[in-house]
Parts: sequence; C-alpha cells; structure tokens
Amino acid sequence: MIKELNHVGLRMLDLDKGLHLYRDTLGGQVILNALSLDGKGHIIYVQMGNTVIELILTRDAAAQGYAHLAFLLKGKDLDAMYEKLLGQGYAFSMAPKLAGTGNGRLAFFDNGAGLTLELVERTEDIRRTPFATEAFQKLDHITVCVPADHLADTARIFVQELGFVRENDRRFRLGDDVIEMEDMAPGRGTLDNLVFHIKDAAATEALLRQNGYAPERQGNELALTGPAGEKLVFVQE
Repeated sequence: MIKELNHVGLRMLDLDKGLHLYRDTLGGQVILNALSLDGKGHIIYVQMGNTVIELILTRDAAAQGYAHLAFLLKGKDLDAMYEKLLGQGYAFSMAPKLAGTGNGRLAFFDNGAGLTLELVERTEDIRRTPFATEAFQKLDHITVCVPADHLADTARIFVQELGFVRENDRRFRLGDDVIEMEDMAPGRGTLDNLVFHIKDAAATEALLRQNGYAPERQGNELALTGPAGEKLVFVQE
C-alpha cells in the first residue's frame, strides 16, 4: 500500500539554479543533499510546504524537466507490488534495487503513455511537517496530461494500485496529495505543472521579480517557467 505521494523528480543541469528558486526565493527547506554511492549522481530534496521536489543533476540538456512522481510505500511491499504490476502488463524501466544513495529501495514503471512513476521503499520518513512561506501557502495539486486512450487506465492506477480517492473524473486525492489529469495537447508535458496556493499574487510576483524571475500574470494567477523548463502556477486563494 501507498503511504504518500513522496516527491516530484526534476532533472536539471545546474542544481544551484534550482536552489536559488526553490530554497532562496520561494522559501523551501533542504531536507536531503546526497551523492550517489558511486559519486556520479547528486540529488537535493527541497520540501515545498506540503510536498517535496527532488532536484536531480543531469548532464543532458535534453533530459531537463519533470522526471517522475514518487510514491512511498507502507512497509516492505516493493517486491510484491512489482510482481503484481508486472503481471498486469506494466513496463518497468527499473526493477526493485538499492537506491543510488543507499537509502532504501526503488523501482520505476510507466502508465503506458509516458508518465513515469517511482515506487519507494524505506523506513526513514524524510518529509517534515507542512509549512507556508511568504511566497506560497501550499501545493494544491500536480497536473498530469494523458492521451484520451490512456485516461481510464491511468485513473485505475491511481485508484486501484496507489490508493487514491477519486474526487471527480479528473481529480484524485491521497491525504493532502492531489493529482489532476488533463488531456494531452501540443506544448504540454506528461507531468505538466505544479499548482501552488498563494495569499497575495502581487506580493509573490514582486518577490519573484526581485530575485530575477519573470512570471506571467493574469488576474490572481501567476505562471512561471523554472530553470529546467518546468512549469509552476501560483493561484491566489
């Protein structure tokens, strides 16, 4: 069973640029900064209120952007879940193995339409108590875009395999974690954007501009493209 939507993976060429946005500007907290056991990989977990963004160093410019959604399992269920999903025909790009940092085990599979999902098994709970900052109140939801012929199967994964509650045809909740599905369209990514609630659109816009960013504003909504090409949306409550 799934405990939580643990983090969103984000590949980027320059981790310092990621820290400048998510930690220094938006007020996130670094909760893990680790090299892989072989010294080749580098990840930084930044908690953003009620969610975590995993900054992953890549040397491939074309690989930048949102990489995966990661789900933390309850207990040691990874092997059983792997066998179950494999038996149902899902393709795994990585079978269960020791995490690169040595902290727990993980596996990656695909929804059949390009959405990469990570299953994580570890005893350490890295997510801290949710918090708000000057820039944002909380993450409202993560938007994924799915082709029409994969909507039903992707919804089945969220509900039957991952334990989310279906709030409507396109919105799924597990505790405070929410995923919304939208139709795939030109210019959109499979893992398309993160939507944050904010108190004051003008104040958040000013903060972003003071730190060198250029958000687009429409009414009480801001849209920002991050250093790896990732899309962030800020909506005034």
